[in-house]
Amino acid sequence: MSTPDFTPEDERLTQELQIQRQIAFASGLFQGDITIRTLLESLAEGVIIIDKSGTILLVNTRVEKMFGYPKQDLIGQPHSVLLPERFREVHEEHQAGFFKEPRIRPMGQLLDLAGRRRDGSEFPVEISLSFIETIIGVLVLAFISDITLRKRYESSLQESEKLAHMLVEGMKDYAIFMLDAQGNVQSWNAGAELLKGYRAEEITGKHFSCFYPEEDRAGGKPTKKNLKMAANEERDEEEGWLVRKDGSRFWANVVITALRDENGNLCGFSNVTRDISERKRAEEEIRNSEEKLHYSATAADIGIWRWDLVNNELTWSERCKELFGYPPDYPMTYDAFLSSIHEEDRSHVDRAVHKALQEKTEYLIEMRVVLPDGRLRWVMSKGRGFFDDEGKPVCMHGIAMDITERKRVEMEIKMLNTSLAARTASLEDANRELEAFNYTAAHDLRQPLAVICSCCQVIKELCGDKLDEECRGYLQESYEGAFHMNRLIDALLNFSRMGHVEPRREMVDLSELAHEIVMKLKVTDLERQVDFRIADGIVANADATLLRMVLDNLIGNAWKCTGMREKAVIEFGVSDFDGVPKYFIRDNGAGFNMADKEKLFIPFQRLSSAGESKGFGIGLSTVDRIIRRHGGKIWAEGESGKGATFYFTLSAAGISN
Repeated sequence: MSTPDFTPEDERLTQELQIQRQIAFASGLFQGDITIRTLLESLAEGVIIIDKSGTILLVNTRVEKMFGYPKQDLIGQPHSVLLPERFREVHEEHQAGFFKEPRIRPMGQLLDLAGRRRDGSEFPVEISLSFIETIIGVLVLAFISDITLRKRYESSLQESEKLAHMLVEGMKDYAIFMLDAQGNVQSWNAGAELLKGYRAEEITGKHFSCFYPEEDRAGGKPTKKNLKMAANEERDEEEGWLVRKDGSRFWANVVITALRDENGNLCGFSNVTRDISERKRAEEEIRNSEEKLHYSATAADIGIWRWDLVNNELTWSERCKELFGYPPDYPMTYDAFLSSIHEEDRSHVDRAVHKALQEKTEYLIEMRVVLPDGRLRWVMSKGRGFFDDEGKPVCMHGIAMDITERKRVEMEIKMLNTSLAARTASLEDANRELEAFNYTAAHDLRQPLAVICSCCQVIKELCGDKLDEECRGYLQESYEGAFHMNRLIDALLNFSRMGHVEPRREMVDLSELAHEIVMKLKVTDLERQVDFRIADGIVANADATLLRMVLDNLIGNAWKCTGMREKAVIEFGVSDFDGVPKYFIRDNGAGFNMADKEKLFIPFQRLSSAGESKGFGIGLSTVDRIIRRHGGKIWAEGESGKGATFYFTLSAAGISN
């Protein structure tokens, strides 16, 4: 019997029927369960599901709004309709490569992507890809985010950072630098290099206490006094001796300001230092002689005033009158002095002056002066009283100087710090939202999975002998798929928890933990011959439970990656890393390409050397989180076919108060 010939029309109808079946399958798979359907529609990202041919099988409402198409106009269409013409040819190549070797691709891996709306307009997008294997083949889930606002914000932020950098670098008379919460130098401007003698690459990462004299360091002044005061009072300002790189000393004015995130958590400090050696020498001369004071103050551009309390007469130098906005021949009185001060500062200045007279102390105050043309000038005034034998005040001799420029710099630095803090807070909010979504989604998916597993078990027990082999196969695939998803949920929940767990530190015997893990691995495959080289006596101040998870993951990975070696070797030891213990796990297994080392600790990125392992690519991400919660870092070195070594450090607790 001859086979009937298929016409092009028959072939077209067959292809359309196949697409309709795939669309129906995808709709039933992803929209049959109310939890998954609600999840798809509540996502901020657009979700598109396509088959191997690139045909759109399903979209959520966000895609309709993002691209301006009704859902019915997209389903069944090639997904290239959503791409600009210039991207389509290269995208077809990427599509073919992806289906040849499907893998999870996170957001931001491809840059400068664009989507095309129905009206032809374009907008920047970020795409992450995932996939699922079904009975009709591999389906791809594309998660699409419109990043138009983020691109604008990043451009604006880059320009602001550029201007801020130019501003800070242009201030040659001020040493301006940032410290982390422990007091280590994080940034360094040109003025700091000129003032202190250190180049940026020499001082970055060093503790700022190296700027203080030996006697101050021995007493713990930099940390216990200055940083503690700034952390408690938000700002610490003092004057004192500092030391340059060459050992020479200079008298400095130092302002340390605490930097906090939006939750009030301390994240570092700003330090503004100015060499005021000349001013200090002038003040010393003030105490010795009015004549010397007048000479020094004139040279240092400082105004001098004297208040005769017996006759209530106020004598001002020409520079002092200039600072407060009065002509040289203007008759000065104490009331005239107060009248030039900004009304918000006036009473504060008056109280400070009279308090110094009552308590026989010196006063130092900063005030805003209103000039005749309406401009504001910041002036620092310092004075002290002189008393007769009976203790009655007879006069008050003082100085005044223009600090407008310093105040301007402080304000600009404060604005810069606020901008940086806002950026940090924005990133932290995004991370918290992602973790909250991960945790909520995992919990909501667990109940329907339990129902699926239970139904599969009931069907197997009640109808197992009535089902043909193919149906039993489908039943088993459903059960295994649900079980696999449940394991993934457990992994996601564990990964989320690691972002919030606070380590409970104690002395932990890491060698003993490693031996316990090795014994469990040996039991799983008694025939394997592995040379375990566990160094004894390795201890650390850390959380025992969390460090067990770290070693379990790293030694377990080494066990998997050496599975094809006849003579497998796995080693655990410790070495020195700039005075800090550097722990390592080394194997002679499959190794990895160093070009991919940055991907090792990204969620859902499984090691290629893991072979046929059934993990989810979360293990190393969890390890990374645990190490960072201990204040340390983890990295890896390896070569394809020649093994790998994973290193990690654990820092001590934060600075002591």
